[in-house]
Amino acid sequence: MRRITVILLCLIVTIGYSCKSSKQLEKTDKKIALEDKARFEALLSNVQDFNTFSSKVNAKIVLRGKSVRARGTFKMIRDEALQLSLQVLGFEAFRLYMTPDSMILIDKMNRRYIAEKTDKYLSQLPLRLHLGMLQSLFLNRPFLSDVKQLVPGDYKKFSYENISSQLLLKVKDEPRVSYGFYLNSDNLIECTEAMSLPQPSSLSLKWNYSQFEQSNGCWFPKRSDAVFYDEDQDALFELQLTYSNLQWNEQMEITAPSISSKYKRLNADALVKSLLK
Repeated sequence: MRRITVILLCLIVTIGYSCKSSKQLEKTDKKIALEDKARFEALLSNVQDFNTFSSKVNAKIVLRGKSVRARGTFKMIRDEALQLSLQVLGFEAFRLYMTPDSMILIDKMNRRYIAEKTDKYLSQLPLRLHLGMLQSLFLNRPFLSDVKQLVPGDYKKFSYENISSQLLLKVKDEPRVSYGFYLNSDNLIECTEAMSLPQPSSLSLKWNYSQFEQSNGCWFPKRSDAVFYDEDQDALFELQLTYSNLQWNEQMEITAPSISSKYKRLNADALVKSLLK
């Protein structure tokens, strides 16, 4: 009889402890969720709210080991158009123009260009770098591939993982691409990563940000370094930009560039395939 009583007491204690542990775990999960939400809201509070943006840039372009330095201008009208113009030795050498519907890249040094509808060139890329995503990458903003404006409730669409001194936010439920944002202790994005799925990825992108300064009421990185990698993690293309003379929300126009009839039009499909070899 005494033995049975002891067993029952042990069972009661075990059940009670299990319930207590379960409640503690539930409280911990809720606390973590609240912390994740707070970090996400802090991140959004640091994001630049803009209608237009322009800046002078110093640039370095590296393509398969060959590099060129340039100066130029960067302009953007939110969700409408983006233009990056780069000069070498005082003459415009490259121009990138992009809208939600089209993309034009002009190489004036070699008298050639690419002009494609957005849907066509995106279908050739493992990473779907449409206008909305590119404007977020250039301006150090978090993004979801199908959402124009993030709100605090979107924190549930990300997973959270502490890695050393950084917090990694990864977008959930993306079937083709893995997106990750590395936040520092000030809830600023120090690095954005994108990787085509499944592994090993045929193309990946790492975009690092540094030299944060106050601009337009928020912290903004004056330096960004974008590197595209192939499946062997060899660098295909690098773009380093240093911004100066930043202008926010000023009236501007961005028009499609004119292209000389002497320039050769390149096949975007062939160019992408050659880069991804």
